[in-house]
Amino acid sequence: MMTQIIAIMIMPGRNVACNSSSPTKPSFISVVLSVIAALFGVQTEQNRQRDFQHGKPALYITIGVGFIVLFVLSLLLIVNWVLA
Repeated sequence: MMTQIIAIMIMPGRNVACNSSSPTKPSFISVVLSVIAALFGVQTEQNRQRDFQHGKPALYITIGVGFIVLFVLSLLLIVNWVLA
Protein backbone atom coordinates (compact mmCIF):
# COMPACT_ATOMS: atom_id res chain seq x y z
CA MET A 1 0.00 0.00 0.00
CA MET A 2 2.81 2.43 0.83
CA THR A 3 4.42 1.81 -2.55
CA GLN A 4 1.11 2.65 -4.25
CA ILE A 5 0.90 5.94 -2.33
CA ILE A 6 4.49 6.80 -3.25
CA ALA A 7 3.86 5.85 -6.88
CA ILE A 8 0.78 8.08 -6.98
CA MET A 9 2.74 11.00 -5.55
CA ILE A 10 5.64 10.48 -7.97
CA MET A 11 3.52 9.74 -11.05
CA PRO A 12 0.11 11.38 -10.46
CA GLY A 13 -1.03 10.79 -14.05
CA ARG A 14 -0.66 7.04 -13.78
CA ASN A 15 -3.38 4.96 -12.17
CA VAL A 16 -1.72 2.31 -10.02
CA ALA A 17 -4.53 1.77 -7.53
CA CYS A 18 -7.06 0.21 -9.89
CA ASN A 19 -7.13 -1.14 -13.41
CA SER A 20 -9.03 1.46 -15.43
CA SER A 21 -10.33 -1.09 -17.94
CA SER A 22 -12.36 -2.97 -15.32
CA PRO A 23 -15.91 -1.65 -14.90
CA THR A 24 -16.22 -3.12 -11.41
CA LYS A 25 -16.47 -1.05 -8.27
CA PRO A 26 -13.22 0.23 -6.72
CA SER A 27 -11.66 -1.83 -3.94
CA PHE A 28 -11.50 -0.51 -0.38
CA ILE A 29 -7.80 0.32 -0.79
CA SER A 30 -8.58 2.22 -4.00
CA VAL A 31 -11.23 4.21 -2.16
CA VAL A 32 -8.84 5.05 0.69
CA LEU A 33 -6.11 6.09 -1.77
CA SER A 34 -8.61 8.21 -3.72
CA VAL A 35 -9.74 9.96 -0.54
CA ILE A 36 -6.14 10.62 0.53
CA ALA A 37 -5.28 11.95 -2.93
CA ALA A 38 -8.37 14.15 -2.93
CA LEU A 39 -7.55 15.52 0.54
CA PHE A 40 -4.07 16.47 -0.68
CA GLY A 41 -5.52 17.87 -3.91
CA VAL A 42 -3.61 15.54 -6.24
CA GLN A 43 -6.48 13.35 -7.45
CA THR A 44 -6.14 12.46 -11.12
CA GLU A 45 -9.01 13.04 -13.52
CA GLN A 46 -9.01 9.36 -14.44
CA ASN A 47 -9.42 8.28 -10.81
CA ARG A 48 -12.04 10.96 -10.17
CA GLN A 49 -14.09 9.73 -13.13
CA ARG A 50 -13.77 6.12 -11.90
CA ASP A 51 -14.88 7.14 -8.42
CA PHE A 52 -17.94 9.01 -9.66
CA GLN A 53 -18.96 6.30 -12.14
CA HIS A 54 -18.41 3.16 -10.08
CA GLY A 55 -18.05 4.18 -6.43
CA LYS A 56 -20.65 4.63 -3.71
CA PRO A 57 -20.71 8.21 -2.38
CA ALA A 58 -21.49 7.13 1.20
CA LEU A 59 -18.25 5.15 1.40
CA TYR A 60 -16.13 8.08 0.15
CA ILE A 61 -17.88 10.51 2.51
CA THR A 62 -17.47 8.18 5.50
CA ILE A 63 -13.77 7.59 4.86
CA GLY A 64 -13.21 11.31 4.18
CA VAL A 65 -14.90 12.36 7.42
CA GLY A 66 -12.91 9.70 9.28
CA PHE A 67 -9.61 11.06 7.94
CA ILE A 68 -10.63 14.64 8.80
CA VAL A 69 -11.53 13.61 12.37
CA LEU A 70 -8.20 11.77 12.75
CA PHE A 71 -6.35 14.82 11.38
CA VAL A 72 -8.08 17.23 13.80
CA LEU A 73 -7.54 14.89 16.77
CA SER A 74 -3.86 14.51 15.91
CA LEU A 75 -3.48 18.29 15.71
CA LEU A 76 -5.15 18.67 19.11
CA LEU A 77 -2.86 16.03 20.63
CA ILE A 78 0.25 17.67 19.15
CA VAL A 79 -0.73 21.15 20.35
CA ASN A 80 -1.54 19.88 23.87
CA TRP A 81 1.75 17.98 23.96
CA VAL A 82 3.75 21.04 22.86
CA LEU A 83 2.00 23.37 25.29
CA ALA A 84 2.35 20.97 28.24
